[in-house]
Amino acid sequence: MGGFDPDGVWSHRVAKEVAFVSRCLAILKERQPFDEAGDGGFDAVRGILERSIASERLGWEQRFLQTGDVEFGPHGEIQDTPVYSNRGAELIELQNLLRVFLEKRNEVLDHAAAHRSLMKIMSG
Repeated sequence: MGGFDPDGVWSHRVAKEVAFVSRCLAILKERQPFDEAGDGGFDAVRGILERSIASERLGWEQRFLQTGDVEFGPHGEIQDTPVYSNRGAELIELQNLLRVFLEKRNEVLDHAAAHRSLMKIMSG
């Protein structure tokens, strides 16, 4: 994760990002996931996660990706796949949880908007 940092710049940046992420996710703690004020914060959190994950990449390895079965055995291709540190793997898991949460959140917001539209049509 970056190596030697004699001036503490890396540590200071990470501390600021952690504090920012904590503030952005505070709306979840307060059970206010639909507050529009959180939209920009969620986008920023995704960006921070992407940068943090990229910094945890240790290298690449080739892996077989099966794309189907054929009569004479598995069919697939070899792909270069990134290898991450344990922290990177945990950050990827967090990124996936955030992605699923935001997808569900958007589904609920879309459903609520459709409901409001139908109510407006029916009342007027």
